[in-house]
Amino acid sequence: MFWVSNLSSPWLALAFFAGTSQRTVRGGALAGALADIACVVGFYLHFLLLDDSAGPRGHGSALVTRLADNFPHWAAFISPWIVFAVVGGALFGVLGLRWRQRRSMAAGIALGAAFAFEPVAWYVRNGSFESPVVIWLVELMFGLLVMALMFLYLRRSGGSCLPTE
Repeated sequence: MFWVSNLSSPWLALAFFAGTSQRTVRGGALAGALADIACVVGFYLHFLLLDDSAGPRGHGSALVTRLADNFPHWAAFISPWIVFAVVGGALFGVLGLRWRQRRSMAAGIALGAAFAFEPVAWYVRNGSFESPVVIWLVELMFGLLVMALMFLYLRRSGGSCLPTE
């Protein structure tokens, strides 16, 4: 489960779908960014609540004390991920909006590409896969499936199969 929760593509997909609920570019960007910020905060929330003072039989420190002690380090630790959440979330939020408004091929392909190319990017960055390869293969296949479904949907609905943006 650790490796699956560390994949970025599901978080970008959430931003994409948050963007589909909006009517303006600003709304799509904001919805996508807020969705991904919520993901980061939720994912790392347990670090904020850690209690190092609890011994084997001791009662730990009060929640307010833990929050006050942990917050500065926690905020510094998650700040790079918040930046990625804002940028990626806003971008995919706008792509989701464009998909809803125009059935944009570029937006649909970008959603699938987030899944399909993440395994490739990890391999290029690290020279190997750091988790069970099956996770990367499933993500790659899912991304290719999403791209194919977007293409087929547009083709059947009479929309342009070529990016116009």
